[in-house]
Amino acid sequence: MSARDLHEKLGVKQPVTMWAQYRIKQAMLAEGQDFVSFSEKSEKGGRPLTGYYFTLDAAKHIAMLERTEVGKAIRQYFIDIEKAAAEGAQENARLKSAMEDAQAALLEGLTAKVKALTPAAELGNAVTKGRTEWPVNMAAKELGVPRPVLTWVMRKSGFMS
Repeated sequence: MSARDLHEKLGVKQPVTMWAQYRIKQAMLAEGQDFVSFSEKSEKGGRPLTGYYFTLDAAKHIAMLERTEVGKAIRQYFIDIEKAAAEGAQENARLKSAMEDAQAALLEGLTAKVKALTPAAELGNAVTKGRTEWPVNMAAKELGVPRPVLTWVMRKSGFMS
């Protein structure tokens, strides 16, 4: 960004070359990294003037240092952006924590269900493999139904042949 354009947009009263040199020193900018300087002919003749082009980051630094209404507005803009980013980060952390809590509760519930159903699954596997009638008797007793009823339901459902 041209130092002249930045100077104009910030509403600075000081001459542009003096202002640019002062701000370069104040912002501790490095030539070739943050800005470049060049010689240009003066509009009024005489000796050449030094012009400057700033990187966008350097222009932001300078704009935030400026003690004008525009400089103040720029500082406030960056403060507002930083606050919004911090609020967003806090909300993300809150949502992440809530999601982790929900996942832990779900996992705990599923683990309890698996533990509760494991004996029934083992019994069902023993019955469907047709090892003996004893597991059917045991299942009927556990379920509180007569063995012939359980056998009929299991055959009808395809669990027994």
